Amino acid sequence: MESYEEFTAIKDRWAWAIVLGACAAVLLWGYGNYLFIHDRPRQFDYGVLPDAPGQSVYAVTPPPKGQAVPTQLTTLPAASAPADRAGEGKSSGGGK
Repeated sequence: MESYEEFTAIKDRWAWAIVLGACAAVLLWGYGNYLFIHDRPRQFDYGVLPDAPGQSVYAVTPPPKGQAVPTQLTTLPAASAPADRAGEGKSSGGGK
């Protein structure tokens, strides 16, 4: 039964060599990217920002009321209250 090609086993050393070679290839690829792709210099300057919550305007007064957000979707009929659907749902006995 071992005469067929699909039953031949790879030797343990070759199996480990393939696994370790794949790991080394991934690590070398990442290291190569690290070496050849440089970071851009940082160009932001926010200055000195206070980080005390008591200095915020909203720490003493609530935020101003804005406009109400309009609903973007209409309410589905199945989501309305049962009192609103009193006339619906009365079947004419179809089914038996």
